[in-house]
Amino acid sequence: MKQLHRYQLVGSIAIKLQETMKTSGINMFLGRFGVEHDFVSIVPSKRLYVERLLADVSDNVICQIARELEIEVPSSTAQTAQELQAYLEVGGLPAARDDFKRAMETVDADPAKHL
Repeated sequence: MKQLHRYQLVGSIAIKLQETMKTSGINMFLGRFGVEHDFVSIVPSKRLYVERLLADVSDNVICQIARELEIEVPSSTAQTAQELQAYLEVGGLPAARDDFKRAMETVDADPAKHL
């Protein structure tokens, strides 16, 4: 994900959580995504708190959180391919995973052929 898109997405998440949740709710919500948080119930700025918590979180998790909050996520072909690959590795059909792996190897081997 481009850095500008990530920055904007994290900002949108922070604003949404600031508007809709208390700090304890933010901690519980983000914790469900594996985001480590402080065990506090009051912070000077919930928006800045969320932005700090999400600073080192992977793009994939940022996108999952945004989708859960019904925030539009910018999409790229590479990102979509990575998400699909992650899904297939976790719970997809073995045949689909093998086909996807073969397709990605073909694209990586000769990208000009697929333009």
